[in-house]
Amino acid sequence: MKSIINLEDMTVKQGRTGTIHFTVTDENNNNMNGKTVIKFNQKTFLTGKVVDGLFSKECDFSDFGNDSYEMTVIFAGNDTCNASKADAILYIDKSISRYGDNGKLNSKIIINDFNVRQDQLETMAFKVKDMDNNPISGKVTVKLNDKTFIMGHVVNGLFSEKIDFSNLRNNTYNMTVLFGGNEKCNPSSTSVKLFVKQDKKFLRANKMDSKIDLKDFTVKKGAKKRVEFTITDENGEPVSGKVVMKINKKTFLRGKAVDGIFSEEADFSNLNNDSYDVTVLFGGNMDCDPASIDVKLYIDKTKDIELSIHDIQNASYRLCKWIEINKRLPGKIAINKEKITIGSLLSVLTNTIKNIRDNNTGIVISGRAKTPKVSSESIAEVELIPFEDYMDIVEKVSSYIAENREAPSTIESSYGNIGFMNLVYTSAKIVANSSSTGLLSSVYVRPWKKIVAK
Repeated sequence: MKSIINLEDMTVKQGRTGTIHFTVTDENNNNMNGKTVIKFNQKTFLTGKVVDGLFSKECDFSDFGNDSYEMTVIFAGNDTCNASKADAILYIDKSISRYGDNGKLNSKIIINDFNVRQDQLETMAFKVKDMDNNPISGKVTVKLNDKTFIMGHVVNGLFSEKIDFSNLRNNTYNMTVLFGGNEKCNPSSTSVKLFVKQDKKFLRANKMDSKIDLKDFTVKKGAKKRVEFTITDENGEPVSGKVVMKINKKTFLRGKAVDGIFSEEADFSNLNNDSYDVTVLFGGNMDCDPASIDVKLYIDKTKDIELSIHDIQNASYRLCKWIEINKRLPGKIAINKEKITIGSLLSVLTNTIKNIRDNNTGIVISGRAKTPKVSSESIAEVELIPFEDYMDIVEKVSSYIAENREAPSTIESSYGNIGFMNLVYTSAKIVANSSSTGLLSSVYVRPWKKIVAK
């Protein structure tokens, strides 16, 4: 039966708490029970339970700084009703009232975006007043890109100090000013932009180190692959600039890192050796010196696994039954007379789930993956995981295998860490109980210790 979420747009005062409230009924207007997930801008914010058709919980929205957020509520379904989803808008009310909840006058900071020169002292000045426009005094903190830059005092409504900006290298900073309040007035904060005019001579003499973050990687023989890595400065901030990749000392690929990310599709089909020496060179920029890194490229010459969805579903059913009877995971499984390791089977299962999601009913092609030596898990209770969330887990597993050619020992989720052995069992359960044209709307995930308990 269909479930219905009754959800309306909501408004919360900036920096305050607010109550998330909605009801869930079936199509006959009967109250429902079950697990629910609340997301803002597609990120999980809260999980909970609908009891007798009602979910109501007071939540802290103090970190929500945008004017509005897309709100998504997912009901996981139950024995009588299917899963469902509803969307609404969360509005953040940024208007300032004269008095706070504690009876004190609210305060306001009066400051505009401003420009400074990097090579000299500049005066930073702003005003702080109460809501009756009277000047007030107290402690202030100024942060640049969320890091404390200076601390000082407002006296009779005015902050004015000479500041040394010579260590600032970026062109633009997000500047947040925080007033700590006093006996009569509440704290307040505001954000503006700080624009730094950079001196080229100064920059050339004071460049930062840069770092390329790239590990050894593997490419399938005869295949194309997207080469991706990050480049940061010595403070971990992303940098941009020209990049060259060399294989066995010969230039193989040229491109640019943009906002710290290099991402280019490359054709490796002419590489036939087992491995190659790779050198990546970053050319530097006005802020950072050049950098280089040496890694290994391995060519995977193993044959892909090719199976029909029907054969994989039969094998998944047999595997689930075998685990439930023998209370352990086998080392290998035979499918069409081919013995497949359990690490490779997880690769097959995740690719099968993605193919069914994409309505691709053809042959499932999967690379092989090593089986991890450990399986680490933290979930302690049975969890009902809706389609959107278990697909997130499947994508994480698939990405890990593609990058490492090994199955993960654990995957983090909002429900807890799920270990390798449980990933295999749960993925097999999804495949075994789905049709070739449609996946389960949700799946129960049990702790592995409970699955194999005798």
